[in-house]
Amino acid sequence: MKKINLLIPVLFMFSMLSCSTDNKLSRAEKKEGWILLFDGKTTEGWKNFNDYTISGWIVEDGCLVGLGLGGDIGGDIVSADEYDNFILKWDWKLGPHGNSGVMYHVLEGEKYHAPYETGPEYQ
Repeated sequence: MKKINLLIPVLFMFSMLSCSTDNKLSRAEKKEGWILLFDGKTTEGWKNFNDYTISGWIVEDGCLVGLGLGGDIGGDIVSADEYDNFILKWDWKLGPHGNSGVMYHVLEGEKYHAPYETGPEYQ
């Protein structure tokens, strides 16, 4: 089983903040096969839904910060790699009036206009 230490959500909706003050894996977590998806410094490993680049997100004070450029469709990011058997674990912080969630098993492709068309959401 491939385990993921998901310190940030697999997919973000606009205006969500995700950060961790200690964004590192312990020796035991590494030995167990956990994978850190956010390094606390860059957006590496993430991309916009149905795209190969990332925009509308920055890293600030160790947090992945959504700039609120999304809407019902747009602004969502997904992990660059795919995982099919995982355990989700993350920290997040949501600003006032934010609307955010974590979606998983999201499919990308021309026939999909938004991530919520294919993946369940935890809010």
